[in-house]
Amino acid sequence: MGCKGSKEAKDDKQINGDFERVNIARFDEFFDNARQLLNNAEKVREGLEDNREKAAEISHTYLLKDPKYVDNVQVLFWALSAEANGKITDTGVKVTNEVPYIQLEGNKVSAESYNLYQTFSNYVKTVTDGPETLKDILAKLEEMSKTLPELGKEAKTEIQGSSLGLQEKAQAIAKVGKNSAKLPKELKKCQNLSELLKQAATDLKELAPQLPSLLTKADEVGAKAAEANAKRPAEVFEQFHTGARKDEKKPEKKAEKKAAAPKEEKKTEEKAEAPKTEAPKVEEKHEAPKVEEKHEAPKAEEKHEAPKAEENHEAPKVEDLQVAEEKPAQSNEQPEEVNLH
Repeated sequence: MGCKGSKEAKDDKQINGDFERVNIARFDEFFDNARQLLNNAEKVREGLEDNREKAAEISHTYLLKDPKYVDNVQVLFWALSAEANGKITDTGVKVTNEVPYIQLEGNKVSAESYNLYQTFSNYVKTVTDGPETLKDILAKLEEMSKTLPELGKEAKTEIQGSSLGLQEKAQAIAKVGKNSAKLPKELKKCQNLSELLKQAATDLKELAPQLPSLLTKADEVGAKAAEANAKRPAEVFEQFHTGARKDEKKPEKKAEKKAAAPKEEKKTEEKAEAPKTEAPKVEEKHEAPKVEEKHEAPKAEEKHEAPKAEENHEAPKVEDLQVAEEKPAQSNEQPEEVNLH
């Protein structure tokens, strides 16, 4: 269904008092007491969270982006008015100052609308009575949790000295350890539930004064819903509740993802092509013509031109000849190095 999560998520919320039997009276009695306390705490959780979820499912308010409990009540009044063709008073619904603040008999309304009313009634009773009930449960569970370390030591001693077989002793000790590890986790759930009840109580204080006005104004929408033949709570919500929906932005997100995909592909293409664009840069840096211009043989010839020796009419010195022979040798070696590149 719409607002409910997976089974695993719901199991995580539930307060579980299922402890394994140790088959030794003293330890089984201890965990039986803890089981009873946790089961009572689970009833409080069901009254708060399960009724709130049921109301959201019936009214479809789980589709809202920011749902409030008042939305469930508003849809209830609209649906009741629609069933009575725009005259909610014909259903016999009343707003009172006593818990659960709304009174309604089921013989004049549809089963679906009455179920929505019952979830509200149970929710309000839990929010009102739950805190005191849970406070007593928490006090006892917290005290029991403090004794767990000592209980574990005593269990090992007593079980090892019992008449159980070796395998049975090992299993019994393991069960005490498993149960002892479980109890603090369930206690934590109870503590979290206490905080949820406090918030729900605050919300209810804000909701209660609004009920008379919501009832009085219900016919404004209820009459329109009746004309549109929308009388079920979900139908009334979908056609007349103007609150922002959760899925209103989903199409935009999908479009964004599709638009983002080509950009990523372009990035990968650019990365793949990068080596191709870098290759010409390497060739420009090592072009053979630039090296040849720096080491041209004619420069060496200009420095040691033979005509200079003829103009002086002097016989070349032995030293000059040696220099002339060495320098052309160097100029001949340099082009060979260029060819190696």
